[in-house]
Amino acid sequence: MMPSTPDEAIRNEQRAMADVAVGRTASKRVLGSMNDFAWLLDEYRGRTSDLSEIALRLADAPCGPLHMDSPRRVTLALFGGR
Repeated sequence: MMPSTPDEAIRNEQRAMADVAVGRTASKRVLGSMNDFAWLLDEYRGRTSDLSEIALRLADAPCGPLHMDSPRRVTLALFGGR
C-alpha cells in the first residue's frame, strides 16, 4: 500500500498554492532537472495519454536537487505521510 498524505496537510498546501508566480531560476541544477523532466514527459507521452499516469511516473523519477530522491518520497516525508 502506498503511503498517504494527511488530508489536512493537502488542504493547507492547496490554500498556500492558490497564488502562483513563475520566474527564472538562478540554479543550474534546478534548470537541469526541469529539462530532465521535460524529456521524461515527452518519453512518457509516447507510451500513454493518461496525464495521471504520467504525473505518477514523474513523481517517482530521481531528482538531482533532491539528492537523487524522488519528488513523491520527499513530499511524503515533508508532509509526514504515513
